[in-house]
Amino acid sequence: MLDKEIAWINGRLTNEVQLVTEWQRTYEVSSSAPGIGDGVAYTPLGELPELGELSNSEISALCGLPPSIEIVDK
Repeated sequence: MLDKEIAWINGRLTNEVQLVTEWQRTYEVSSSAPGIGDGVAYTPLGELPELGELSNSEISALCGLPPSIEIVDK
């Protein structure tokens, strides 16, 4: 039963991601890292919809991370 619900949710998430180009790119980048599954790859889409619109520094601040001189905004 739970497996069916998880599969249904993953199917819905996959369909929604395919509808939005920016979400596709975010998902592709997230899921390309070794060991990252769908659940983790989908998380930034729900938690940080600003990805792709804000600079690295702004995203870091939004996440509550301290500023870093290593960050290079492109």
